[in-house]
Amino acid sequence: LKSLTYILVRDGNGGISSAKALVTLAHVAPKEDGSIQVLQDFGVRFLDSDTAALDTPNEQATIDRSGNPGYVDGKPVLAGLANSEAPANPDEMPVSIEEMLGGLVISRMSGPDGMCSLCAEGSGDSWVCDVQANLTDTSATLPVLFNENLQQGCLIKLTRAQLQDFCRPNQIHPLLSYDERLRIGIWGNADTRNYFDWLPNSDNQDQLADTSDDPTAEQAFDPRGDCQNVVDAIHYQFLTADVGNVKNPQRKILGARVTYGRSNWLAQHPDLVTPAYYSIKTSVSFVRLEDGGSVDVIPDPPSILPMLPDDIFYPFLTGGAARLAHGAHCWVALGLSGLAVVWLQLRS
Repeated sequence: LKSLTYILVRDGNGGISSAKALVTLAHVAPKEDGSIQVLQDFGVRFLDSDTAALDTPNEQATIDRSGNPGYVDGKPVLAGLANSEAPANPDEMPVSIEEMLGGLVISRMSGPDGMCSLCAEGSGDSWVCDVQANLTDTSATLPVLFNENLQQGCLIKLTRAQLQDFCRPNQIHPLLSYDERLRIGIWGNADTRNYFDWLPNSDNQDQLADTSDDPTAEQAFDPRGDCQNVVDAIHYQFLTADVGNVKNPQRKILGARVTYGRSNWLAQHPDLVTPAYYSIKTSVSFVRLEDGGSVDVIPDPPSILPMLPDDIFYPFLTGGAARLAHGAHCWVALGLSGLAVVWLQLRS
């Protein structure tokens, strides 16, 4: 806890109409001796009801949960950026997550004319668009909502010379890139203080992509005008499941990954200056892992006669199979019941 400020709003008649608390949390790494020092601020502010909305802009920075604990359909997928590498084991100091306001978002790719909203022309060093800065503009992004698939695309314009410049390793369209520090919340109320509430969180995977290798490593330009293995798509894939009690299942994200699509682009004009159009796309998909459904369990009907141990008449009655002893139990019990009745009648 770094700061706590109480906001008390006056109703104009000498009373309080509402009260709120603005809380600032931060992750503080311990010093070499294991001690932690935090400078904390506490305060109280009194506001009038007609100016309260203007005087408390920080309220817009509150982070809404997407479930408790399981996700709710249609709520944002929680996302954040890891500030360092994963810990070697759960007992170490957890890596903090800088959570994104509003959850995971992707750039809105297409403009009104179908051309890409960013970097619609040129290639390589001529691209000057900033995708990361664009993600802070809500009008230029699309939210990724739990259990809602999404697919979008747009067109870019390249001349033959630009295609040749683009078609080489380490060249990828900015709309098809993502921050390798990106982490996805497993639960709808994933805790930023617990690194293991986020994916990926294993030593074998430092990023959402299946491999840390450059996805554009195989891009190559053929002198005949063919750009081979060009990265033209990025796919965000989520594996979900219902866990917990069948009467109140909680939805969680079991796995998350990023994959790339590839294709061949052909220079459509022999000269170097006439442009051609090529498409790129982004998709988000959710796959639910079925649990196999519920199974009705019907117990065997209770026995009228008491069940006796299998070896009660050993060694007078032997048998390797339990069914032999079980079958004999019934006849022996009936015989003993008959003898008891006869004995009681003789005594009377």
